[in-house]
Amino acid sequence: MSTHVKKRLQEIEKEYNVEILFACESGSRAYGLDTLASDFDVRFIYKYKAARYLHLNRPQEVINMAKGNYDMQGWDLYKAIYLFTKSNPSLYEWLWSPVVYYQKSSFADSLRQMMDQSYSLKAIGYHYFKILTINSKRNLTSSVTIEDIKVMIQLIRAFLSLKVLVNQHSLPVVLFADLCEQAKLDDRQQSIIEQFVQCKTSGQVVFDEKMKNFLESIKKEAAAIEEKIKELPEKQINHEDINLFLLTQHYIMEERT
Repeated sequence: MSTHVKKRLQEIEKEYNVEILFACESGSRAYGLDTLASDFDVRFIYKYKAARYLHLNRPQEVINMAKGNYDMQGWDLYKAIYLFTKSNPSLYEWLWSPVVYYQKSSFADSLRQMMDQSYSLKAIGYHYFKILTINSKRNLTSSVTIEDIKVMIQLIRAFLSLKVLVNQHSLPVVLFADLCEQAKLDDRQQSIIEQFVQCKTSGQVVFDEKMKNFLESIKKEAAAIEEKIKELPEKQINHEDINLFLLTQHYIMEERT
């Protein structure tokens, strides 16, 4: 499917007169939790020619294109970098997605390095805590559906990401299997999480007492986790480095890789 994605990216470049700097998968395919029915959630970052940014009317900051099972969304370079200064978690997950369709190394590698140096662990922590809190409100008293299972996996993913953040003061990885390893789960926890994943990927719902108790234990830990988030470090953004990075993106010429 990579060929189809790249063809659509080329169509976007031509239609909008932009250059794509980076493109990846997000969502289930990036997490390694996709099925045959999963859509392609392609995310990309693009730039216009430098002169376009000097116009009175600002260039389009977001490009959306949905066609069949391809959902494609892109951010303009300046929007992406503004969100970088806010430690935006989506941008982080894009740059560290294990499924990359295209990247200019002068853009992607440099941005990843700046993320390691500048991203606020506290801001990322509150993002995952919000996901954990919202999904914890899901009512599972009636028959559990595959949609419930998907929501619970999002809850579990947020919980594991928080464990990495508060216990290791590290940014969590994107691939779900690697995240489980990074979070240092015991055998029992790993086994229960694998049950959730099996339900999601097979489409056959099983929800036993062990799975229910595991979710309840996560909810009970939430308050303690919230207190630990407050202690996470916040890093300072170096605006001079960012300005230099933006300037560099307009002048470096590279061949596609």
